[in-house]
Amino acid sequence: MADTAFLMWQDPKSPTNIGGVEVDVLMEQEFTKEYEVPSHPTENGFIISDHVIAKPATISMIVSVGPSPVTWGSVLGSGFNRAEEVLSKLGTLADRKEPIKVVTNFKVYEPVIIVKLSAPQKQGSGSVIQFGLDLVRINMVDSQTVAIPPEYVKLLESAQRAGSSESKKGAAQTKDASDKNQDKVKKSLLKSGFDKLINL
Repeated sequence: MADTAFLMWQDPKSPTNIGGVEVDVLMEQEFTKEYEVPSHPTENGFIISDHVIAKPATISMIVSVGPSPVTWGSVLGSGFNRAEEVLSKLGTLADRKEPIKVVTNFKVYEPVIIVKLSAPQKQGSGSVIQFGLDLVRINMVDSQTVAIPPEYVKLLESAQRAGSSESKKGAAQTKDASDKNQDKVKKSLLKSGFDKLINL
C-alpha cells in the first residue's frame, strides 16, 4: 500500500520539520506499509498460511533547500551555504541513529529512523540542493516495574532455603560415602601388608 502526496496538492501551513531541521520545500513523500504472509508446505503438497507479519512502515521523501527560500524566507532566513548546513544537520541526525519526529503538512511520522540520506548534484541546479531521505517507523516498547506481593517473596525464599538444605544434605552424603570408601582402601592395604609379613 503506498500513499504519494505532492506539495501542490495542499496549501502548506509551516515548513516541513525533520527531527528539528526545517527545509524549504517538500517535493514528494511516499508512505508505504507492507505485509508478509509466511507459507508452509504440507504433506499433501498444499501451501498454507496461518498468520500475517506487518513489516515496519517506510517513508520516502524528497526535499529542496536553497540559499533564499521563496515560501518560507521570513521563517527560515537566507544564506549562501544554507543547503550545505541543512545537509550537515540531517547527516548528524542519521549518524546518531536515534528516533526522530517528522512533521509535514500531510502527516506526522513518529518515531522514525533515518536509514538513507542522499543529495545528488544536478547540472544547472546551482546552489539549490534536493535531498532524498528514507525513513523507517519503529515500534517503541516501554519497560515497567511490577511490585511482587510479600507472600510470593516469602514462598520464593522458603523454596530457596529448602533447595539449599537438600543440596547440603546431598553433599554431606557424598562426603560420608567417600570417607567410607577411603577407610576400606586403607584397611585393604594394611591387611595386604600384614599378610606379606606372615609369609616371610
